[in-house]
Amino acid sequence: MAQMIPAQIQDDNPNLMGERMVFNWFSSSTVQGFVLHSLTQKNHKAKLVAEVDFLYISKRGLLCVEIKGGKSIYRESGEWFSISRTDKIYRIKDPFNQAKGCMYALQDYLADVYIKFPDQGKIIIGYAVVFPECIFTGKGNDLFTEIMFDCSNNMDEFSTFLESTFDFWEQNIVNKLGYKPKPLTNIQMNKLLDLLRGDFSVVPSMSLEMQHVERQLLILTEEQFDALETINLNRRVIVIGGAGTGKTLLAIEKARRTLAENKSVAFICFNKNIATVIKKNLNANESTCYVGTYHGLISNYLKMNFTAWSEADTLADLFLKSACEAYEYDCLIVDEAQDLMFLNVWDSLSKFLKGGMDKGQWTLFLDPNQNMFNTTEIYNFALDYLKEAYIPAVIPLMLNCRNTEQIGRLTSQVTKIPQVKHMKATGPEAVIQPVTSQKELLKMLKREISALLSGGCSPVDIIILSKYRIENSMLAGVKSICNLPLHYAEDIANLLPYSLNYFTIQSFKGLESNIIFLIDINGFEELKNRIRNYVAMTRAKIILFAFYNTEAQEEYTKINN
Repeated sequence: MAQMIPAQIQDDNPNLMGERMVFNWFSSSTVQGFVLHSLTQKNHKAKLVAEVDFLYISKRGLLCVEIKGGKSIYRESGEWFSISRTDKIYRIKDPFNQAKGCMYALQDYLADVYIKFPDQGKIIIGYAVVFPECIFTGKGNDLFTEIMFDCSNNMDEFSTFLESTFDFWEQNIVNKLGYKPKPLTNIQMNKLLDLLRGDFSVVPSMSLEMQHVERQLLILTEEQFDALETINLNRRVIVIGGAGTGKTLLAIEKARRTLAENKSVAFICFNKNIATVIKKNLNANESTCYVGTYHGLISNYLKMNFTAWSEADTLADLFLKSACEAYEYDCLIVDEAQDLMFLNVWDSLSKFLKGGMDKGQWTLFLDPNQNMFNTTEIYNFALDYLKEAYIPAVIPLMLNCRNTEQIGRLTSQVTKIPQVKHMKATGPEAVIQPVTSQKELLKMLKREISALLSGGCSPVDIIILSKYRIENSMLAGVKSICNLPLHYAEDIANLLPYSLNYFTIQSFKGLESNIIFLIDINGFEELKNRIRNYVAMTRAKIILFAFYNTEAQEEYTKINN
């Protein structure tokens, strides 16, 4: 398939309907080469600024492709008009002259470039006109219908049309100039691509690209609808899925539906920041819904304060040995259940559920790859016990709805944890780089963050993650980056909109951000490092930059071989 530059096209502008259709045609697997979309041409002879709808670079040569949308196109008294799908009439420019003008401008530019190497300039440079929404019936000696494509053709004929257009321009060169152009090599195509990027505006808006990816990720999938139906049909359910498969989204929806039935809900999670986000999403009455951490729930009943790092099984023992009478909820929902996988934890939660774990209504959501706070043996033993003792329905989730394919691929490569079978969206390439010092890290961060901000991204979209508190990290002592304050948030309630917010991986576990900068990676092979890196990298929805210390270079090289 052709490499599209930029990789996406704006999908909410009705004026781009025709261009979106052609964009998809170019993206088909039968079209090879490079396609530069919506490019500004600055050396047009008749205009101060002109635009090429699509510039197609293939082994055959270059084509300037002009698109004219509308359900009908006609010419009257020398003026061109387009009728939209809503029957509005617009005066438009002659598409054949537009395409021809862009072709001449491109020919002149390349002639100047190749003046010292004339043989390199002997390539096909032509144009084509496409009417993707209508059948073009115009006639006239000034209309080159041989290089015109309209909806009388089938979409699968588009690649054939491109070849026949190159044939037309090749024969034109043979007849008028007396030589047959040679095909372009891959090296020549790439050199042309690099050259034309300098003379055409091919830098996409990163903000626009992020919006496009976000729209793909926000659509509830068929898999998730099926999971919800299965959850509603069973009293005891375990949902197992990798990072980004929508477990928390489903947990919240399950809670909403249960509350709508006037039932009480205990929504338990491990991370207090997750609890804050869920509480905000549910906005439920505290008398019928508890949303919080397991530690917070037990603390309330024992009238004791426990830190987030207190062992969950220790708290469970204290509660089970106490004489506390727990309020019994109609439904128990546990997100991040892998972090609470101890037998006595489930025995304690059974006290909060009408009918207990044996007969009550409960749904657990877990990802075994994010088991940061337990041993594999204890985790597996507790999970096997839940399955054997209570015979729950087990639902696997296989579609990643959070991370782009690029983030999933890099995460799997670095952690050796297999990515889910299906990735829902594509986005910018995920990047991992070594750094030797704070100075080098700051240089890289400034470059990438500056590019993101200039591309329309907001600082609040950016989260910096590390395994260390900020005073122990490679950013220790740094007050600002790109004139934005560096803010150690740690608690999601402390997030500042006009700062670069910094979290530890542990505190941001279960949360997500459009853009993640992961620093202080100092190991790849040990299981704890692989899980920690997996958790951190999968927090990124669209853009991921990861930086590892050069002391881990040997491990990085080894794990990638």
